[in-house]
Amino acid sequence: MDVLADFCNHKVEEYFTEPPLGLEFDNPIRMYAIFWLILAVLGVISYFVASGATYLVIYVLFPKQLLAEEDKVINKGQIAREILVSVRGIPVIATITAPFYMLHWMGYGELYYDFNDRSIGYFIISLIWFLAFTDCLIYWIHWGLHIEPLYTWLHSTHHSFLSPTPWAAIAFNPFDGWAQALPYHIFTFLFPFNNWAYLIMFAFVQLWTISIHDRVSFTSLDGIVNGSAHHAGHHFYYRYNFGQYFTLWDRLNGTHRPWDFPKSRTCGIVSDKQIPPTEMLKEE
Repeated sequence: MDVLADFCNHKVEEYFTEPPLGLEFDNPIRMYAIFWLILAVLGVISYFVASGATYLVIYVLFPKQLLAEEDKVINKGQIAREILVSVRGIPVIATITAPFYMLHWMGYGELYYDFNDRSIGYFIISLIWFLAFTDCLIYWIHWGLHIEPLYTWLHSTHHSFLSPTPWAAIAFNPFDGWAQALPYHIFTFLFPFNNWAYLIMFAFVQLWTISIHDRVSFTSLDGIVNGSAHHAGHHFYYRYNFGQYFTLWDRLNGTHRPWDFPKSRTCGIVSDKQIPPTEMLKEE
């Protein structure tokens, strides 16, 4: 990300004859503003492009091939609200995420920029370790967000979408989204990680988050990989299926539940199988 910020900073230098607002090339305030703009602009563009493309393919072009009948039902006004929550949150998330990139720009952390600094074997292993490390931390952060009062304060916004669409992928309270993204940034301060891999994984995470909200699951309903069916169970049952990429930590912690109640999910019908969020910690 700081490579992209450095590119933008040079463009600012070329465009303005005088430093904007008197902020010189290496001024921290100027760099923070650049990081904020990159995060906010890329956040909006990637959200509308990726979520929009997914919605177009699944819900407009090929719904008969990809969706069960009950999954074609979308509540009135739901998509508009998903988009509104998402767009409102992006500037805030950019504000509280930019400091991580500022720290890298200032020389802190374990990012490396030259592929020759590490072997190709290490590069591949670091990607796998990134997924394993972040999957573990996100599980426990997500699990913690279901404990009161954190659930009501933060996470309930996302769970207001009982049967989400691709547009709900980042429809979070921004501090909730920031908390669940923390492991991605923590990783780069603990382990050597290639700068471009960091950027690639940033994009991958966005696409993965969309995929587990799109109602189309290409994985087993009871497999090791977390698909949209597994995550649908989380939205419907609340206290199960907290994992991000895999079901490992759900299985180890007794919170794994295969999705087995499809028709009530999409239509938002409350059944005796559904656990209200206020009751999720009471059931044994």
